[in-house]
Amino acid sequence: MKSAEEALKILIEGNRQYSSEHSIYYDELDRVRRQTYLAQEPIAVIIGCSDSRVPVEIIFNCKPGDLFVVRIAGNVLNVDIIGSVEYAIKYLGVNLVLVLGHSNCGVFNAALSNDKFSFELKGLIDKVRSAVYRASAHGDDIREKAIKGNVIETARDVEEICHRFTADYPERKIGVAGAYYDLGSGKVEIIRPLEQND
Repeated sequence: MKSAEEALKILIEGNRQYSSEHSIYYDELDRVRRQTYLAQEPIAVIIGCSDSRVPVEIIFNCKPGDLFVVRIAGNVLNVDIIGSVEYAIKYLGVNLVLVLGHSNCGVFNAALSNDKFSFELKGLIDKVRSAVYRASAHGDDIREKAIKGNVIETARDVEEICHRFTADYPERKIGVAGAYYDLGSGKVEIIRPLEQND
């Protein structure tokens, strides 16, 4: 079982390799699939956006079985996302939760528009509107500030939730961090450093 610090170092090193064009060889994927089909031991939970341009395993240069990825547009929280994080912590022994936002996120474009939304989509959009509102008080580049603010806010909420998950096993140290993926450069920046619930 990897510590949160070890897992975060692996992710950042993987992204460094990915963004510098030294990715893993994909002809190894069949071998990896055969090795992992009976069990999984992911090093981290990634709460990421559903955006098709953010292939989480690829941008961290990870193989199948390395990451427990939970995706939802805008990388927001709901009961199913929280339940998935709890599952990974409780049953898979994961010690790192990384909230991953990205540049030019469409949910934030929608939140900044005057479009009308269905009941379901409005519920999703409303989850990011508080970050948009806070970012609008700081002038230019509202969308990117809102995206980063949402990552930080979500990571803070996840950290509070993890305190409850680990009440039954206080020896566990769950680290929560927030990151921002730049679609243009392919690089991931840590915007909320790793903190642990002691």
